[in-house]
Amino acid sequence: MPKDSAEEIAIPKTVSLDSEMRKIVLAGVKFLLARLKQNKVIEAETEYKDVLLTPLLMQKYLDLVRDNLDLGKDLFVDEAGNRVLDLDTPLVCGATLSEIERMLVYTCASKIFVTSKKPKVIKEKKKKGFGFFGGKKDKDADGEAAKKLDEGADKLAELKPHLIYAWQLPLVDAYQKLQREHYQALGDTLLFLDTPQKVSVVAGLSPGAIADVRKLTEERFETILRVKPQAIAGMSQIKSKAKFDFLFKTAKKRVFDFFAREQQYVAEILGVHEDIAWALDQSVADMSMESLPVISRLKMPFLKVFMEVFREEFGDFAKLILREPEFATAHLKPIIEEFVNMMSGDSMADDKEDAVANIVSLKWRGQKDDVLEWYKTLKQEQKEAAAEEKKLAKLTKKKLK
Repeated sequence: MPKDSAEEIAIPKTVSLDSEMRKIVLAGVKFLLARLKQNKVIEAETEYKDVLLTPLLMQKYLDLVRDNLDLGKDLFVDEAGNRVLDLDTPLVCGATLSEIERMLVYTCASKIFVTSKKPKVIKEKKKKGFGFFGGKKDKDADGEAAKKLDEGADKLAELKPHLIYAWQLPLVDAYQKLQREHYQALGDTLLFLDTPQKVSVVAGLSPGAIADVRKLTEERFETILRVKPQAIAGMSQIKSKAKFDFLFKTAKKRVFDFFAREQQYVAEILGVHEDIAWALDQSVADMSMESLPVISRLKMPFLKVFMEVFREEFGDFAKLILREPEFATAHLKPIIEEFVNMMSGDSMADDKEDAVANIVSLKWRGQKDDVLEWYKTLKQEQKEAAAEEKKLAKLTKKKLK
């Protein structure tokens, strides 16, 4: 698995072996596979060709070799004939076991990217008969297949510097969804996408947006890829590093959740006064579009106190309530109306802040049970509506048949 920073990732070099030595290394792969089967470490029906063509099998094979290096004690030797039982000592072929792993990872991936896309050669039969009915070669189909082959080879060439470890093999199918421009924008940070889901998310993003966010966020970009790459879309709306740093400090641990929100909402927050965003604090990640203009009516610094008390009173449940559009009219607006004129824009003394906080706390505490019951009812109604919609869609589909 990838480490927490680029400095901690020890990347083995690309193996450069002549054709003869490469054949010897691949023969060694066959020998080791046979020994793994003999020792019942891997399924007896596992074939060499299947290992080369199946990323998950290749990953399993490489992991098993790492865990059973003693099975290759007569194969893993250095130039002096001494046994090599680690991954970093050069073998007699000139490559380390880590470098050979990298070569095998690339070999397996190349079968998926390129070899499997080769157009099938169909021998054209000569037909006797009249002119135009004598058969015609489908040049368009051949051209399309060749184009896909070239595209796969080009993408593989772009990916090659970043295709290194056995744990990446389950991601090969997802890597195919990326464009060459994605590889260029990500560079070595591709190693921080450690699940097919994360790779697929990035595949849906603009390579230009990725490049812009990587430049804007600098060392934080690796964390974004590991935690929530969906946030890149929202971050791409920011052009100022100062603005990004402000929102990073404001949303705190919820910053990635905020930037992963729908684009319209992120744009709305970017458009409000920074005082409002600052007052919302971590709740900046949870407001609905309907609640935002309602809560923005509160003057500073009362808004800050109001939101702090709300989160304290409802805990983790606060983020679920705020996301619901109906909460704005059902509960938030009536309470805001009571407090909207309470405070002026003047500074709030500590004793006054405590008094206001107590009032807000009492108000929410008095309505807490009603809010929770409202939320429970809302979810039940939404569940029933979804079930009814699904049932209706099923009936419509049946009628169409």
